[in-house]
Amino acid sequence: MQLRIGGALVVSGVVAGLVAGIIAAADALNFLTGEGIVYAVVTVSLVLLGIGLALVAMYGAGVFPGIWARRGLKTLAAGLLFDAVLVALMSTPTFSGGMLGAIILPLIAASWITVIGFALTVLGALSSGGRLERAGWILVVAVIGLVVAGGFNSDALRPIGVGLGIVAGLTLAIGISGIGVAAIHGVQPYVDIPQTTS
Repeated sequence: MQLRIGGALVVSGVVAGLVAGIIAAADALNFLTGEGIVYAVVTVSLVLLGIGLALVAMYGAGVFPGIWARRGLKTLAAGLLFDAVLVALMSTPTFSGGMLGAIILPLIAASWITVIGFALTVLGALSSGGRLERAGWILVVAVIGLVVAGGFNSDALRPIGVGLGIVAGLTLAIGISGIGVAAIHGVQPYVDIPQTTS
């Protein structure tokens, strides 16, 4: 039950993240003023993802059979929850640009924890087989897409970079959702069972 709850929270966190992206895009296009709403929804997304991945790490030995894979999930969950605290702090009315220097080290630490946890999680997914392995490869493609999109930084090529970034972001969302779906279904890793002859 806890594993399925964790998977559902992961999927819900991804959905919240997509909602935050839509609100941010609408804000950038002046359709609405939603900066405060974006911070709130991003915080909710990070909390859902962090708690969901932590539950998957604790109860998902059948989904993530390797100990390092589960450690990666725990590390990623800790990084996301750390990020959530910092985003919530920056969204408070009393926070100003001058206060950014006071949290720069926590921001760097949270970023590294998240990146290391993400890398270990992807490696664990790739070695797990089945639906989870597919999610891992989707995450690899998403990361490559984000790196490529970042290379289109000139004024003439920026629209291409933005388009690639959107596609890569959606791919990332699909990959993370794949982890949640695998947890919901309790997918076991593929095991080659030798045939016996009578």
